[in-house]
Amino acid sequence: MPKAGKELEILAALVSGIVGSKSTHYSHIASKVAGQIKLESRIKIYSRWVKDVGEKQVVNMIPFAAELLSSLAALQTLAFVMDGSEVGRACLVLTINVIFRSRALPIARIVVKGCKGHSPEDTHVKLV
Repeated sequence: MPKAGKELEILAALVSGIVGSKSTHYSHIASKVAGQIKLESRIKIYSRWVKDVGEKQVVNMIPFAAELLSSLAALQTLAFVMDGSEVGRACLVLTINVIFRSRALPIARIVVKGCKGHSPEDTHVKLV
């Protein structure tokens, strides 16, 4: 499978695992995701995927975001939050998440070179 397809598959597993386990711990997520891969291997895959960020300013839109948002909107009023975290070597990830059952489900993210603290306004604008 091409790298982009594999990344999307891992992301989909993470989102479904977070919702299914009601937790963001890798072991809890991995226990709720079906598959033939051993639990310990799934935990490593998820951890590496989260930590493997680049310095390129690329916005990653989840291809199934529209379907996810449509389904959630039928259940409740949608609330969105932006969150920034330090990741990798001197990089920041800024994400837009939809809140569902007290969980933040990622919709889009952008990774930029920078240090902990507030992200510049233009980074927020690019993400939105």
